[in-house]
Amino acid sequence: MKTKHTEGEWQILDEHLHGQFSPPRVSYTIGIKDKINKSPICKTIELWIDDTAKANAKLIAAAPKLLEALQDVVNFVSGDLIGVSLEEVLNAANKAIKEATE
Repeated sequence: MKTKHTEGEWQILDEHLHGQFSPPRVSYTIGIKDKINKSPICKTIELWIDDTAKANAKLIAAAPKLLEALQDVVNFVSGDLIGVSLEEVLNAANKAIKEATE
């Protein structure tokens, strides 16, 4: 299925501390990086510097893989995904979830 979102391997490109604000804030840039260029897709700006800020950025970066895994599950259940086992579909889904949450 052709998607409308930016294609490619999304990842966190950089993290920036904004110490001039009170309280300090942190931002993450999510995008695609190849050997030469970084292509930003979006930026998060978190009001608090804690594990939640990075977790939010990781979830956004994993969104395309999570979408693909969910589409595969739906297609498998509906019988539209041929030649793939339930174990393969679930392994791919669990891998996407792990990437988003660890």
